[in-house]
Amino acid sequence: MSEPAVRPAAAKGRRRRHHTSVSQIGPGTEVGPYMVERRLGAGGFGTVFLARRGEQLHALKFLSLKDHSGWAERE
Repeated sequence: MSEPAVRPAAAKGRRRRHHTSVSQIGPGTEVGPYMVERRLGAGGFGTVFLARRGEQLHALKFLSLKDHSGWAERE
């Protein structure tokens, strides 16, 4: 699997989605149906963000697939 398609909220009118690195994800970034609110934390295996989908809050975890073995895709 590759990184999810994300886009800044300001680019909503555009149809084109692009791949980005975790360092470029911040408040207002759309990831599929989720809107990122803030970064919760980061560790050796990934970065976790607080995101909203409708009225519900969710935690989104992003892993770097190129830096880890096959377990990252299963995670």
